[in-house]
Amino acid sequence: MKKCIICEDQAAFKIRSSSEFYCPPCATENFSDVSLLESIEYQAQQLKEIIDKMNEHDSGN
Repeated sequence: MKKCIICEDQAAFKIRSSSEFYCPPCATENFSDVSLLESIEYQAQQLKEIIDKMNEHDSGN
């Protein structure tokens, strides 16, 4: 679980191409447009899709 760099609560956002993570309240307080931040959930979903594709490919051999 990633933690917010400000308050250490569970993070939900990160700055793209960075290792800075933010919880929703801190992200809202520090950024005028939270949509510019990358959602950790979205990142996890992308990783899951890649792993699923690799597993499908491996099971097809």
